[in-house]
Amino acid sequence: MFYQKRMPHRSLPILCIILLSGVLLSSCSFNVPVLQQKQTKTITDPTNQQIQSQTFSLQPIPENTTFQQAYDDTNDELTQFSSAVQLMQKDGIDTTTYQQQLSTDQTSLQAATSVTAINAVMTQINTQLTPEDFTTAQTLAKYLVQQFHQEVTSWGDNHQFKDSYNGQSYPLDFEYDSLPQYYTTYHYGEGSLLDMNLANAATVADYQNVISEAVNDQELLQAMEDDAQDTTPWNQPHATDTRLMQYYQTSGMVIVVSFYEQALRLYDNGKLIKSFQVVTGQYYRPTIVGYYQIESHSASTEFISFEDPSSPLYFPTTLIYWAMGFSNPADGYFLHSSPWRTYYGANKEFPHYDPIDQNTESRDGSHGCINLPLNDEEWLYNTVPNSTPLITY
Repeated sequence: MFYQKRMPHRSLPILCIILLSGVLLSSCSFNVPVLQQKQTKTITDPTNQQIQSQTFSLQPIPENTTFQQAYDDTNDELTQFSSAVQLMQKDGIDTTTYQQQLSTDQTSLQAATSVTAINAVMTQINTQLTPEDFTTAQTLAKYLVQQFHQEVTSWGDNHQFKDSYNGQSYPLDFEYDSLPQYYTTYHYGEGSLLDMNLANAATVADYQNVISEAVNDQELLQAMEDDAQDTTPWNQPHATDTRLMQYYQTSGMVIVVSFYEQALRLYDNGKLIKSFQVVTGQYYRPTIVGYYQIESHSASTEFISFEDPSSPLYFPTTLIYWAMGFSNPADGYFLHSSPWRTYYGANKEFPHYDPIDQNTESRDGSHGCINLPLNDEEWLYNTVPNSTPLITY
């Protein structure tokens, strides 16, 4: 039972759907406030338009980073570039210039005695990770996408949620994967979006964008993997949150959503203000990954499905309260209340038991939106202004 908002056409379906099993949400017993603002949103088939989060190049290493950590991070970037050069060699491309660049970088890194010196090396690598010639840009983009897929598959194979509710197992990093088609004409997941952008790339600028996207995706994936090893309670500040806020150079109020913990944490200039348990997108309709902003506030809005009524993803026209759109306003992604749910928090994005049985959506994740309890979402709605950064990982 989850929704999707108005969605003009786009090439990766990014939707938030409410699926109701024969019973409208109004049949459930909710206490809903009287609201003044109401908007009706028609949802169209999101098939022909591309959706991307904002991209960022490699950021300078914070001066408070330890020397060893700065060295290791920079060495990892050098390894990526070196592997891309090896890939070019296999394709018969003259890599003399790139080998010289690598040698210079490696020598500079070995000679570095401070984080500032290492930052100079990182700046040079950043330049090399946005190559100006077509062949290098294309090769590096292909390599980084391939490497990203390998990491997603490897980690996901070894970190699975064994769901006792339906007897199935799910990779805990599925939001980053290329997911199977399910009552649509295309695939979901960040891996699918990355593949699509690579397949559609035709210019140096296109490949540079894919490189930037792959680097960002790898940063987010690593943060998710590290978060999975962190025993800090969900309602406390997390090192991975801080790291991503630094990476995206945010300031002021920032929303950070952890897929692994199914938690939303609101920060203000790095200080944790409040935490909430949430439910994000289910396996077949994952929430989008990356950096976005709150684009809209709708106290009361109706969602109308584009799915065929015979599809298990279809939902009747549904009234939604306290909806905040993120990503492009046309994408159909929202933070919003979901009073038909009983449970929130870790693993509730997977099929699970819920005492509310008038519909099936209470027993699974959303279709891309971020769901909160009614009172929690109302507080967030009244606290967070438009343009507030939102990081999902």
